[in-house]
Amino acid sequence: MALIKEIANWKSVRRYSEEPIPEEKITACLEAAHRAPSWENYQPWHFIVIRDEDVKSLLVELSGGQRFIGKAPAIILVAAAMSCFSEDKVRIQLQELLEAVTGKPVDDDFINKAFIDRPLMTPVKLGNEITFARALEQLSYAVSFAILEAVHQGLGACVVGAFGNKATKQTPELYTKLVEILNLPDDVLPLVMITLGIPAENPDPRPRKDITKICHRDKFGGPWF
Repeated sequence: MALIKEIANWKSVRRYSEEPIPEEKITACLEAAHRAPSWENYQPWHFIVIRDEDVKSLLVELSGGQRFIGKAPAIILVAAAMSCFSEDKVRIQLQELLEAVTGKPVDDDFINKAFIDRPLMTPVKLGNEITFARALEQLSYAVSFAILEAVHQGLGACVVGAFGNKATKQTPELYTKLVEILNLPDDVLPLVMITLGIPAENPDPRPRKDITKICHRDKFGGPWF
């Protein structure tokens, strides 16, 4: 069975034409990210489109000098809204989800018993590390949707995770400067960059691990293929 071509032909593209990206193509990537699945309807994300040259230069510095970032016509900075994991926000998000699914009101008592009072269902009850892991997990879904739509739109894209922020604790002065320039609220944590542009290269697909070594049937080591 054939994969969709955006997946089958995926490769990271780091060299771009200087041609501006039509705004509707960027919008399509944002709409795709917005449609990504979200565990318990958290949707803990914000997407900031960066085209300002000074901000792009700052992102190059924050990323340890990855110069291709500054040459990308556009960058989507993907940030986690950590307040989405608070119990009050979770209750609201779940209520919206359950009422949309069932078509009828859902009371707080049910939400508390089924979700809020159960640590597996409420990451904040398991501590900051688990909450952060859940946030990064959910952002990854949105990033995947965005980059596949980028390819569908004829764009090249590259995912960048190595840069200074509260998580990496690197280049704190530069990160503080970024927060001020972008007017980021305290609970909004940028964790991923997606560079976008008209491709100026056509690299071969990167090597993948042997699929027979990573896919298992019923138990670890049980061959699928």
